[in-house]
This record gives sequence, structure tokens and C-alpha cells, in this order.
Amino acid sequence: MKSPNARLVVDELRYEIDVLTKGTLVEVRNYNTPQANGQAKDLWTDDAGRKCGRYFVGPGEKIDIEKLTATELSRFAEDLANHAGIEVGFEPAGHPDGLHVLRIKNADFYFCADGGGYDGWGRYV
Repeated sequence: MKSPNARLVVDELRYEIDVLTKGTLVEVRNYNTPQANGQAKDLWTDDAGRKCGRYFVGPGEKIDIEKLTATELSRFAEDLANHAGIEVGFEPAGHPDGLHVLRIKNADFYFCADGGGYDGWGRYV
């Protein structure tokens, strides 16, 4: 049986990387990251000129999907304000099992903090 140095598990919208060999550093390039008109400060450009999220994972580390999801939603809120003139409130979740909240015109839109996607909407009182 083969013994890998690292394992990447993709399960729906969840990604998990386990580094199995001491001293191994894994580079992850996420081309599914939305490309925001070339101004996205967190995107990296590869040798072919394609933009992507780029992360390095070493022994004992995992990609922080909660942080990535909050970052992307925050960028979306900024784009709505800057390009569509829509003021949006954004509240990141306080824990991985929580919900990030985008507030647009007194309606709350919920997104799973673990990267699981859109969870629905509701009006706050």
C-alpha cells in the first residue's frame, strides 16, 4: 500500500489537509476563489496569470475554512457597497458552528461559518 506525505480531503464545500510526513510543506492553490476585478488583496497570481487563493500547510496545521468564508463574505459586502451602492452590514460568526450574517435592507442572510454555504434568510425586529 502507498504511503502518502499529505492527504487532501474534499467533502462538498469542506477541505481538509493532513500532513502525514514530518517536515512536509503543502502548497494549496484554490482557483474556485472568486476573482474580484484584480484588486483582491488576498489573491495570488500564478505563472499563467490566473488568480487564486494560495495557502501553505505544514505539519500539524489545517486550512482555516471559517476564516476563508468570512474573508470572502467580507469582500462581497465591500463589493456591494463599492460597485452597486448597496450598504451591507457583515457580522462574522463567533465560532465554527455559528453563522456569518450579511444584513441588507433590514434582512439578515445567513452563511455557515464552516464553509457549508448559504443557510437562509430572516428579518430582524
